[in-house]
Amino acid sequence: MPTPALLLVHGSWHGPCCWERVEAALDADFPAIRHAAVALPSCGSDPARLGDLAADGAAIASAARGLGGPVTVVAHSYGGVALTNAVPGPEVVHLAYLGAFMPATGRSLVSYLPPGPLPPYVTIGADGIARSVAGAVGEFLYGDCTPEDVAWAKARLVPQNGAVVTTPVGPAAWQRIPSTYLLLTEDLAVPVPLQRVFAAQAGRTIEMAASHSPFMSKAPALAGLLAGLAAAAAAPATVAVPV
Repeated sequence: MPTPALLLVHGSWHGPCCWERVEAALDADFPAIRHAAVALPSCGSDPARLGDLAADGAAIASAARGLGGPVTVVAHSYGGVALTNAVPGPEVVHLAYLGAFMPATGRSLVSYLPPGPLPPYVTIGADGIARSVAGAVGEFLYGDCTPEDVAWAKARLVPQNGAVVTTPVGPAAWQRIPSTYLLLTEDLAVPVPLQRVFAAQAGRTIEMAASHSPFMSKAPALAGLLAGLAAAAAAPATVAVPV
């Protein structure tokens, strides 16, 4: 039987490096689980070369093909929009949304935000580029992380193409692929009531007592949870999903 695989998808302003601790924990504790972290083209250091939502979805589908099945794709925050808009092949057997946006067909990320100004941790300039607000990301994105970890993460944040949050998604991938919503109970960036709206669309909900970035603050626990999901998706008749 093919071994399970995890494809890890970052959110806005981040890159694959945000998953380093989870990948290290997978290597140490779950060596049978293959894994990779994908770089979304909409995020990068050069604002003139940023991709759009379609490019993000294509990157996810391509990375999943490269891993080979059975793949569970785990998307964090904005990454859930890119995953929803992707058209993955048959190697993808499960989708996991980690404190992520999980839009319905025809909806955009911003369509789920309340009227008024953008959240305090993001600004979109006249050039259409979305940037994180340094003074707010610690509280909203890394609420349960150490000051050292916050500094490490902030130093690695990059701009993002602001159009990806206003572009409606196509046919939602989660409508045809089984899904789990990993609800972060201490999250301030994607408030819990909104997460529950998304979770109601998933086949299963698992709650985790964590803020917005458990891949930093609770990497070993998250690695164990994701490894269990991947194993269950690869052999659903014999492996129980963790609760």
